Amino acid sequence: MAAAARRPGDRALRAAALTALSDSLRVEAKDLVRARSSADEAIALLRDDPARRTELAAALNILGLVLHDLGELDAGIRALEEAIAIGSETGRDGEYRATFELHNLSGVERGRGRLDDAERHGRQALAIVERLAGPSHPHRAVILGNLALVKRAGKQFAEGEALPREALATLERAGQGASPDAAIGRLNLSSLLRDQGKLDESIDEGRVAVTMIDAVPGQDAWLRAAARMALGRALMARRRWPEALPPLAEAWELLEPMQIDPKRRSAGLLALYQLHRDWSKADPAAVGAGGGAGRSARRDAEEGAAKGTRPAEGGGGGENSAP
Repeated sequence: MAAAARRPGDRALRAAALTALSDSLRVEAKDLVRARSSADEAIALLRDDPARRTELAAALNILGLVLHDLGELDAGIRALEEAIAIGSETGRDGEYRATFELHNLSGVERGRGRLDDAERHGRQALAIVERLAGPSHPHRAVILGNLALVKRAGKQFAEGEALPREALATLERAGQGASPDAAIGRLNLSSLLRDQGKLDESIDEGRVAVTMIDAVPGQDAWLRAAARMALGRALMARRRWPEALPPLAEAWELLEPMQIDPKRRSAGLLALYQLHRDWSKADPAAVGAGGGAGRSARRDAEEGAAKGTRPAEGGGGGENSAP
């Protein structure tokens, strides 16, 4: 390393740039290998500098999310736990920043199936936000949304339903009732309503979610697909097969070219496969006219099965949404 890079100030600047780069590589470029390398280098630069503990926590937070996306959940949890411990050392500002690490840790633990830990850490994050920022802060709504996904993962659907409703009320009080976070809240609410058989409400919320999510410039394709899957699955459950086909076909068109978690990607294929299967059983004559996409999905799924990649029932679900 050059002499300039060894100076503390230059090391800190390089570490900050690497942390930002890692986040960008993860979120925008989806280049997780480079994202991990950048975060690791940032952490190495900051590890032995007692004046840069806050920056170290930020880099560890990003690394935890990268490891989650790579499927290395236990390592991701360890990185996030270290970031939280550092936050607790650095006063009020550090404590508030720790809410983000707690929130992220809760999401990783949910993916690992550690639902008790996920709820405990999510509620710790919620308590900090409520104490330091108040009950109407938008960050509260984001944390409530994650807790709703934890409840859904545990099949506690009625308890889960109350959480996105509370999140939406929080965003309304904050003047953000039409924000991207509100759109995700509608999506999660639609899924939890469907889980309980409240299909008409689920369909209504699903339509609102699709409209709101599509209105966000440059919206993530996974969220656009997830909203369509939530709506399509509610319509399927209502046996409204022809109406279910367009959103599910659109979801698969969004997901098919994406280089993302195979479980997420396969969720779109599975939904179309299920539509064709159920529609064919209910109305064999009608599905011939409208179920071409479903038949194609069935063919693709059967080919995937031969290769050992057929999606499992119930696949899907993102960081912030659960179709």
